[in-house]
Amino acid sequence: MGAFGCANPRVRVAATAVAPAPRAPIRVRAWRRLTPGPLLAFVMVPPVLDGGTLARGRRECQDRSRQELSQYSCRVSLKGKTALITGASRNIGRAVALAFAAEGADLVLNTRVNGEELEAVAAECRKAGVRVVGALADIADAAAVEAMVRQGLAELGAIDVLVCNAAIRPHKAITETSLEDWHRVMAVDLHSAFYLARAVVPGMKERKRGSIIALGGQSAITGRPNTAAVTAAKSGLLGLVRALAAELGPFGIRANMVVPGFIDTERRYADWYPEFKQTPPGDPAQVKEIPLRRLGRPEDIADACVFLASDASSYVTGDTIRVMGGRVIG
Repeated sequence: MGAFGCANPRVRVAATAVAPAPRAPIRVRAWRRLTPGPLLAFVMVPPVLDGGTLARGRRECQDRSRQELSQYSCRVSLKGKTALITGASRNIGRAVALAFAAEGADLVLNTRVNGEELEAVAAECRKAGVRVVGALADIADAAAVEAMVRQGLAELGAIDVLVCNAAIRPHKAITETSLEDWHRVMAVDLHSAFYLARAVVPGMKERKRGSIIALGGQSAITGRPNTAAVTAAKSGLLGLVRALAAELGPFGIRANMVVPGFIDTERRYADWYPEFKQTPPGDPAQVKEIPLRRLGRPEDIADACVFLASDASSYVTGDTIRVMGGRVIG
């Protein structure tokens, strides 16, 4: 026998074990007497919902979902906004005008001389139920720009979006570019944007909102021969956009640039693009430079402008959107 009077060690261990004190049974009624709190909520019996309550809950969830979705769809709407678009009688300007009208924007459409073409675009836009003012004006003339803006404000009440689209792009060697050529390109492609911004910004400041969109040029990114005047003007335009973004941001006014790539427009077939006689638009050698393997369409540029004009781009300013099919990456 061992010290504990038992030869079997298993019996010895059992003999030394202390039996636990019996616990009082947990009564559900004791829990029910407690004040319900966050930690006990999961043991509470859920309420029984009738069919009407469940259906009402589903409808409320669906209504909230629809409201959230409608908020996103409304962010790209231009209803309640008025836009001034230069060079609106054809090509990219026409596409921008039609896209803006489709999204509900009232419009001031400008061109310098193509009055009949401009009125045809205005008539198409009015089919969308928007108000349209046509304005023949030379945007290289500061006084003409101010008069055009006054007309737009008088007839439509506000200008919330400015699209600086009009431009001339003569392709000439630097030795063949006259002083008149140089100054005319600068006046139309660069100075006009300054005149326009100076005229519309005061009203934008009062309303604490606005979007300024300038159409740039890929030559300002890549450099191209025989485009000294255009490249210089478009590079200056990018600098102006960035300066406006920094200055006007505190007033709720944004400024951005859209840079088109090779866009299939009537202008591409003009005689003053001599290189197109050797490589016509859509030539396989040219398209091969574009990862998406096609020319751009005016509507591609218009879509980018709609985005920048809308509240969907409310946190985008001082930026550049390249609509180039990937021709320039990085």
